Amino acid sequence: MKSYKVRCPVVLDQNTLSSIDQAVEIAVDNAHNLQGSIKINCVGGFLGEEVIASLVNDFIAKYPGISVELDFSSQRVDLLVEQFDLVFRMGELEDYGFVAHKLMSIENRILASPKYFNSRSYPTHPRELKVHLCITGAINSWSFYHVDDCEHKLDVHINGVFRCKNGRAMKHSALAGNGIVRLPGLYCSKELSRGELVSVFEGWRVADTPFYLLYHKDKFQPARLKTFISFTINNFMKYTRE
Repeated sequence: MKSYKVRCPVVLDQNTLSSIDQAVEIAVDNAHNLQGSIKINCVGGFLGEEVIASLVNDFIAKYPGISVELDFSSQRVDLLVEQFDLVFRMGELEDYGFVAHKLMSIENRILASPKYFNSRSYPTHPRELKVHLCITGAINSWSFYHVDDCEHKLDVHINGVFRCKNGRAMKHSALAGNGIVRLPGLYCSKELSRGELVSVFEGWRVADTPFYLLYHKDKFQPARLKTFISFTINNFMKYTRE
């Protein structure tokens, strides 16, 4: 009588598959020979195209075995669904179970070109913005607080003569004298130093905007990812001053 060997399919649970993936990562990527790719999503504009892009290029030059995909999609992304390793994000965050490392607080300024005031009065209070032309992005109101009393807050509806979700385009519109704009100070430090843009209010400020690096809390991190996170945290601020 013949005997037969029956080959049974091997069923691997999720933990086993995860362990195999980690073993593969360790085999191709270690602290002495960093390899592989990193997929990053980031805000665009000055922060993404100048600061983060410069940081990424220097990282690649230092670790040539690593490739980086830098995505400037403006919409909110899900690290799990979109399969991004890291996300750079502006603004307050909801708790989605990710690690959020705050890289900086971005100072926001209310600015205008001196030429805008050639035929207009200079506002002394945020409420006066209702009768001025303003340049804005996605929001229709600006929130102010008084420098001598942070609890004294005020929301002002904005008449957006020019609307755009790109900081550079908003800056150029302000330089053309088209209106008053709210922008991060680091976007226009040169224009401020040359007097091409000036601050509008002395006693009122708008809140700073936090800038974060987000990554998975519990997901296994290959050495290349840990190295990039460390490189970013240790070097980020110098790129904002260049």
